[in-house]
Amino acid sequence: MTEAISPRKRLFIALGVGVVLVALGTLLAPLSPEMHSYARGLTFAVAAGAVIMSVAIFVAIPLGVLAGSGPRSFDALLRFVCDFVGALPTLFVSAVLWAWASRALGYVCALGVLRGLELAWLLRCEIVRLEAEDHDGAGRGLGRTPLFVFLRRRLPAALGPLFVSASFSIAWLVALDSATTFAGLRPSGALPTWGLLLGGHRAFDLPALLAAGSVALLTVALHALFKPPAAAEPAADFGTGFQDPPAP
Repeated sequence: MTEAISPRKRLFIALGVGVVLVALGTLLAPLSPEMHSYARGLTFAVAAGAVIMSVAIFVAIPLGVLAGSGPRSFDALLRFVCDFVGALPTLFVSAVLWAWASRALGYVCALGVLRGLELAWLLRCEIVRLEAEDHDGAGRGLGRTPLFVFLRRRLPAALGPLFVSASFSIAWLVALDSATTFAGLRPSGALPTWGLLLGGHRAFDLPALLAAGSVALLTVALHALFKPPAAAEPAADFGTGFQDPPAP
């Protein structure tokens, strides 16, 4: 549905959603402590989501390129690391990071690295898929693919799914924070994020419903912003009445 919207209109939609939510938080914050927590949670969600996406993309691109087009030993290493991290309980990892990181910035950056491993494996799989679809039958590896062609054509084509997946980072952060709060694994002195509203005992109050709706709006806006435009459909071949001459 959003593929037909121009990139400029998508940017305006994303900025408009951000402005509306910031204005809403500013107006509601003085009403009650719960509304103040909603406003602070909005600030944290936007700032932490931006940091997570930036760190994740910074980690994912070099790792994904090396795993998808570099030495096979690095591919096997990334596979092992992703399998190991995926085997650990997510709430346990979040609780360990909360205890390890003395400040919120360290916690958010650590989550960005974990998200970057997921995106790196996604980028690796996309690069391998595109290379398998090549008609020249070239083998895997940057040594057999011209570097200019790889950077100009193949890598931009593989980055589309990575950015689409990165647009869910805010929703992923809030869901993880809410689950950690609900399980009682979150430190009591941690920041008043939306996880306290959504994972607490009063999850159906107005501030919690506003937080859930804000997460949905931010996710839809980022998804629309990062989703690549639809490829132009090839023109229909109505035939010209001519046929190729038979091979001799």
